Amino acid sequence: MALIAISIRHLLRVPAPLVDLHTLRTKSFRVFVGGGTLFGMTVGAVPFMLPLLFQDVFGWSPVKSGAVVLFIFVGNIGIKPATTFLINRFGFRAVLVTATAAWRPA
Repeated sequence: MALIAISIRHLLRVPAPLVDLHTLRTKSFRVFVGGGTLFGMTVGAVPFMLPLLFQDVFGWSPVKSGAVVLFIFVGNIGIKPATTFLINRFGFRAVLVTATAAWRPA
């Protein structure tokens, strides 16, 4: 915490900082950066936390829990080439509405 405080103090006082913290004065940018940071940490933790959840809560073996997580991420990677085409062809709103309407919880 002390190093973070010293870094912030330094970045606010130098004439040409490496990271300009004054941009955070704009409320919309500040909210975007804060929310994006939390989202990124959450998404980054999923591959590590899901297998633990499956093993501890559901009692699955490490192989089974790892395979389920593997197939989730293979599906995510597999759809990526199609997303650009779908959004360019039908538009973002139509793709979002269709994906939401077609989604069924397990």
